Amino acid sequence: MEKLQEYKQSQKEWRDISGNQLSNANNILLTFSSALFVFLLDKDNKGIYLEKSQNIDWNILLYWISIFFLSLSILYGFCVLITRLYDARISRHIVLTRQRFFKEHENEEDDKKELPRNDFEDFKLCDRIEILWRIIFTKLPFIKSEEISKKKDILVSFQDLRRISKVLGTATWRWTKIQFGLLLFSGLTYLISNI
Repeated sequence: MEKLQEYKQSQKEWRDISGNQLSNANNILLTFSSALFVFLLDKDNKGIYLEKSQNIDWNILLYWISIFFLSLSILYGFCVLITRLYDARISRHIVLTRQRFFKEHENEEDDKKELPRNDFEDFKLCDRIEILWRIIFTKLPFIKSEEISKKKDILVSFQDLRRISKVLGTATWRWTKIQFGLLLFSGLTYLISNI
């Protein structure tokens, strides 16, 4: 039993470290992307003029492609920031709800005094966009302490909160990778435009 506690403590510590590192990485990427964006816009570059009689100026086109991908990187960075904030808020509420539920139903059978811990399927891009929309524009189904005694009524809300948290967690990691990739691609495109 002591070894199990040691593993749980170790897992908690590493989870905290990885979460902090993810936040730091996002902050650095956002800062670097924003600084590069301002630097690139400050450059004296001409706009793109598309005429059938003229050849395309690839340096200018690549410059604007670089700006476009840098803008997407910044957008992903803000999305990561929002998903991290809401994931932490919802996860805290889930743990609090579990604690309240256990306290309310601790005298019942073992399988009835805890809320479910089942896994969810893999999520798609449309799931991540839908959840991002929900956390920004709709009211989340938080469970009040007086609702805890009504088991069946809170299960749907509880599972919905767990799904939202899971989608936000997976979106955060995936979008951070995309954010970094877009930043790199933008930098490479800019370097090529200056050759």
